[in-house]
Amino acid sequence: MGRLVLNRFKISLSTDKVSVSFYEENELESNFILKEYLYRLKPSIALRKFESILDETIKEWLNGLKKEKIEDEKYIFISFLQKNENRIQENVLFKDLPYSLKRRYIKEIIINKLKNKYIVEPFKEGVDFCVYKKVEETSNKYIRYDFNIYIEKDIELSLSIGSTDTYIGKFNLTNISTNKIKIVRDNLLIKKSNTEITSNVLVKANFQIRKNENISPKPKFSFYKEYYEKIKAFLEENNSFDNLTILTSFKEITKDKYDVVDFNSNKMIFGNSEEDYSPINGMRDYGPYKKPENISKFQLLFIYPDSEAANKLLGYFSRGYRHFPGLESYVGIPANVSGIKIKYNSLNSIVDEINNKLNQNKYENLIAVCIVPFSKTNATKEESKIYFKIKQILLDKNIPSQFIERNKIFLENFHFSLPNIAIAMLAKIGGIPWKLSKSRYDELIIGFNVYLKERNEYIGSCVFFDNEGIIQELNFYPTSRIEEICKGLIQSIDKYKIDKYKKDRNKDIERIVIHYYKPLSNEENRKIEKALREKFSNINYVVVEINDTKATTDLCFDLEYERLMPQSGIYIELEKNEYLIFNNLRYWEKPLNPINQEEFPIKVKIYDPNNTFDNQHHTLISQVYEFSRLYWKSLKQKDQPVTTIYSKLLAEYVANFEKQELCDNYVSKKTVWFI
Repeated sequence: MGRLVLNRFKISLSTDKVSVSFYEENELESNFILKEYLYRLKPSIALRKFESILDETIKEWLNGLKKEKIEDEKYIFISFLQKNENRIQENVLFKDLPYSLKRRYIKEIIINKLKNKYIVEPFKEGVDFCVYKKVEETSNKYIRYDFNIYIEKDIELSLSIGSTDTYIGKFNLTNISTNKIKIVRDNLLIKKSNTEITSNVLVKANFQIRKNENISPKPKFSFYKEYYEKIKAFLEENNSFDNLTILTSFKEITKDKYDVVDFNSNKMIFGNSEEDYSPINGMRDYGPYKKPENISKFQLLFIYPDSEAANKLLGYFSRGYRHFPGLESYVGIPANVSGIKIKYNSLNSIVDEINNKLNQNKYENLIAVCIVPFSKTNATKEESKIYFKIKQILLDKNIPSQFIERNKIFLENFHFSLPNIAIAMLAKIGGIPWKLSKSRYDELIIGFNVYLKERNEYIGSCVFFDNEGIIQELNFYPTSRIEEICKGLIQSIDKYKIDKYKKDRNKDIERIVIHYYKPLSNEENRKIEKALREKFSNINYVVVEINDTKATTDLCFDLEYERLMPQSGIYIELEKNEYLIFNNLRYWEKPLNPINQEEFPIKVKIYDPNNTFDNQHHTLISQVYEFSRLYWKSLKQKDQPVTTIYSKLLAEYVANFEKQELCDNYVSKKTVWFI
């Protein structure tokens, strides 16, 4: 499995003694910037956390600042480098510092030196701090390096690349809201102070500024090899600090800290129960695993702007195009056109045309093919509204829909899109393009995720699968509050057990695996457990947190592979119950063909409140890996499991539907109509 290293680096301290100085806020008024990156906390908390290292004088001072309510207390500030002669605790042993102060000590030393050379952001969501290095002297473009500090047996620093497309400069701020703008002062990137921002101040370009300055997103998709070289070069330039040195050797991963999922986790079942590792080959050679029984009755409902586009697309569906053999030949859907045809003259008239032509409350055996002048990803705000409106009208009438951008139909390479379109259409009418090569047992896998529609307004959803990866139930809830999540969880399990659509299901559930979209707090864990125990006393459950973004803060490299990307299926134990999973196209240790598509790993954490799954982490990790193979929107594998991808997509649609409601019919509750 190669020689694996992690982007973590040991820190060596030159002294085991530190000095700790304490300040009141008014003592730092003359040094506003210092206040921006020092550790701050309330006096009551300081007394509780740091009592063992404080002398009686400082304890007395802190007690004098306490209030009846902690929220009424003013912050105090702590520094290891600035000397406050009135309030200093000297010659404290580093090993005696509380964990939080140890990390702050390392952070302050590094920031204090790097800010002389780079722009430093002392507080950045998701990391301990970050550094911006100019890409070219003549441009405003910066590369961002992210830092995290870990202290267990050793002191370690993780260094990763957070962005290659950040802009910091002097911009025209006319008509720009400056409430959330971050500015540079003394080489620190901080939130805007109360002072007025002038055109001479360096500012980090936000969405509004980038739009005004015509700065289009141009992130450089450099992956493992270049990331490795950039990280190594940065550390070699910046590894010596006051009282500490960062060792530049990447951390070796010992054999007891990594494993690989079963290779059969890559295997899927297609038509006639034939197996293959590749969706491309499996669909081409064997066809889909399962077609709806009534597939021969399905008709295509065309919603289109002109006959040229509709006829060309229908021709591809009927007769095929290059390597695409045609809709019926590929997935079994006949290219039969419905007697209902909806032609529109402008975007604004589509909704009226659909309402005029579709006058029944419910339709069977129809799938809409909507040809529109935009795609979901590049739509304007007005086009997006129309898109979601059409989707909802059709869904309310039990009609799944496939949207296709008109211009793409006429492109030379459109044949590459047609298999993906066909697979999605089959899934939307209740077919199963492929499933996992697993024996079925009574386990329910639930994906939870949320979509942020507007500030502080979340829509959440859950998607239920059985262990073969076949979707069972969809549900949503109009909030991200844990109480609503628990309510939705119980309701959905009840619906699953009754299941009005599949009468022959074995209704017993032995265990539940929840794929969760964010770190699970102790309170959330308690409430989920309480809700399940009260309703289903004999069900075991486990929560697997799945990072919603590609993991780049922790990155592993295979030094024995030229491209440095670790083999697919390898997973590494980062901390107790926390793992990094590599999920990419490098299935073999030494691939015969070059791999052009690189993927970053995903991070998972396992919460097992009752220790029921202690010896089953390998199985749970393999399951996360397997569920990434079930993305029926494309032949390309995803790095994320569909449990969290699908639940986020579902939440996005409901958030944009009128009244944030989802109708109750077969298509809306039992198919992946949202892909």
